[in-house]
Amino acid sequence: MSVDSRDSSYRYVPVDGFNPNSATGWTSFGNVSQCLYDKGDGIFTLTGTGSGGNQPPELKIYLLGPAAFRVRFNPQNDYSMDGSFAVVNKDLGAPAVIILQNDSVKLSVDLGSLRLDVLFQPFTVQVYWKSHLISTDVAPGLIYVANGGNAVANFKTYPANANYFGAGEKGGNDLRLNEAALTFFNYDNFKYCGQNTDDPPAPNGDGFLRVIPYNSNYNDPTVQPGPLNWSEPLYNSIPFFLEDNPNPLDLGGHPTGVPYAYGILLDNESQSYMNFGASSSYNGNMYGKYFFGALYGEIDYYFMAGDAAPDVLRQYSTLVGPAALAPMWALGNHQGCYGYYDQGRVLNAIQQYRASNIPLDGMHIDVDFQNNYRTFTASQMKFPNGGADCFSQAAAMGVKCSTNITGIVTIQPLDENGNATPYSVLESGLAINAFVQDNRAEGQGPAYPKPFVTNESYGVNYGFNPYPSPGAPYNPGPGTALGTYGYYADLGQLQFRDWWGEQYKPLLDAGLEMVWQDMTDPATQPSVCDSAPYKTLPLNVLMFDYTQNKMVPSAEIHNVFALNLISATHTGMIRLRIAAGVD
Repeated sequence: MSVDSRDSSYRYVPVDGFNPNSATGWTSFGNVSQCLYDKGDGIFTLTGTGSGGNQPPELKIYLLGPAAFRVRFNPQNDYSMDGSFAVVNKDLGAPAVIILQNDSVKLSVDLGSLRLDVLFQPFTVQVYWKSHLISTDVAPGLIYVANGGNAVANFKTYPANANYFGAGEKGGNDLRLNEAALTFFNYDNFKYCGQNTDDPPAPNGDGFLRVIPYNSNYNDPTVQPGPLNWSEPLYNSIPFFLEDNPNPLDLGGHPTGVPYAYGILLDNESQSYMNFGASSSYNGNMYGKYFFGALYGEIDYYFMAGDAAPDVLRQYSTLVGPAALAPMWALGNHQGCYGYYDQGRVLNAIQQYRASNIPLDGMHIDVDFQNNYRTFTASQMKFPNGGADCFSQAAAMGVKCSTNITGIVTIQPLDENGNATPYSVLESGLAINAFVQDNRAEGQGPAYPKPFVTNESYGVNYGFNPYPSPGAPYNPGPGTALGTYGYYADLGQLQFRDWWGEQYKPLLDAGLEMVWQDMTDPATQPSVCDSAPYKTLPLNVLMFDYTQNKMVPSAEIHNVFALNLISATHTGMIRLRIAAGVD
């Protein structure tokens, strides 16, 4: 019997459902009653006033460099763990710390390049660059849901002439984020067109719930489903933005003559939000301010300032780690197509490129490569000898190949010949209990104590592909459903990442030179275990969070599954290549 996670309190929330500007149900950090300084670690601990008989809130401010600091607020006052999936290096230079003031009114610290002021009545973070105010908290300031929830948010000023950029892969009709309302939630939005109405459950609909606000203005593509709508959740989540101001004004409206830029990274793995002055019926009047926040966890943000954007980005690349230098061939022309269903079609495509004198450096082969959707395998029927024949012939023409590796491990017992044969990836994963169990925040799921069963769809074959799909999922319409039921590994656990990385060995031995890591949200369909109304793993399924060293609802760490998956692949391939003497 399937569970309907529509009924769970752990849900995706569109931008019109996250409303910290309403103040209803939100609590302010309030006034600061105490400020303590740990000089050895460069950490200030501030105590707020609290409300409703709750324990007074505490937050911490970390001095990270001459132009950088960190503000961390945990509503439960739990600072026993301090891990991060994203941050790798907090050393942003040696701050020349001079405490200018620390009394009942405010804390003022000169870091060398910027001045950090924290007003105490109420708690307000202010930043000065070359003696000019460039950022300040604004009402309602730092707020959280103290009773019956976990949400957090922080409001800051949106000054005249400021431009906002970044936020990773987002839609919208402008590179600037000004007047945009965004959410960060890894989502299988392959059409860049998330729905704005709820569908009924099967059999009357697909059961998927809306992901963007409904708007009756059908002539405006920026508020309708599609790539011009800023509020569409897309495939990855990078909650970092830049404020760039080439012509800032002082409080009197006069040019300061001191351009600046700063960046903020919100280090939160749950569904998070940013609103850059986008007033609306649900967010109210946002004129002159912006906010960032999240449904769960902490306000944990890193503030990095400079004269211009490159100064900020240098600090940011230190904080999260610089991008690896790509090989030259990775920057060339690449080809990929779902439907290169055998070696002949792949090699013919490469030959046609060569015959037409069109450069080609890479070929990407989709899940057709696999033995009946068994991840990490090659189809002997379509790509003989583990794919080695295809890879070597492509290499002889100067083309490097990848194949598609999704996060699912199929439980389909049949191979491509319709025979029940062993599948070592599944068997080894079960042996070490690597897969996400069907255990929910509200209780045990229908498959418990076995793993959660996921349904992953690769479309429908209407006759184009001549190869069989033994045991294909049920399809009520025409054609044969392409896809599989299977399990996902709980890659929050480091030992399971190691196991995942080891599975690439047969492919590397066959000559694979790239990996196409696909459907990393993870991307799922309704299955025998859950209705999956958001095309991803149910948000109430428990998964391991190594930054807290405990199992948590996947909603709290939803946005790091892809990062863990890619990290496991990257680490595994490096180890395998070193062991093989390739690197």
